[in-house]
Amino acid sequence: MKASRQTILLAIPFFLAAIWALGASLYILLAPFGTGMGTTMSTSGQIITQSVVQQSFYDVMGSWGVFLLAVFALLYISTALSALLKKTVLLASTSLVACALTIVSGFSIGLLYFPAMLAIIAGWMMLGTLGIVRLWQYCFRPFPAEEE
Repeated sequence: MKASRQTILLAIPFFLAAIWALGASLYILLAPFGTGMGTTMSTSGQIITQSVVQQSFYDVMGSWGVFLLAVFALLYISTALSALLKKTVLLASTSLVACALTIVSGFSIGLLYFPAMLAIIAGWMMLGTLGIVRLWQYCFRPFPAEEE
C-alpha cells in the first residue's frame, strides 16, 4: 500500500509532533531534574562534608516516570502513524488523549510537549481545510449535460 503525496503532506505535522515528543521525553529523562543535598557527619555530630547532587528524572521518579515518558512518546507516534494510514477514528482518539495529557502534564513536568500539541492542532486544521475544500468541490461541481 503506497501512500499518496497528499496523505504524506497531511501527515507531516503529526510526524513533527511525534519527533518533538520523542525528543522532549529523552530530554526530560536525561537532563538534570532536581538537586539534592548530601551530607557526611562525624560521630560527634559535626558536618564533615556537604555537597549538592544533581538528580535526573529517573533518580527522582524511577521506572514509573520512564513509563510515563514512554506513554507520551508512543501516543504522539501513534498519531503520526494513524495519520499516515488514514485511520481517522484512531487519529482523533489518540490526538485527543495526547492533547489532554499534555495539558495535564504542563502542571507537573512543564510545557515541553506543548509544541507537539500545537503541531497536532495544526494537522487537524489542515485536515479540516481539506474537508472544506472537498465539500465545496462536491457542492459546486458542474452538473452533467442532460441528454436530449
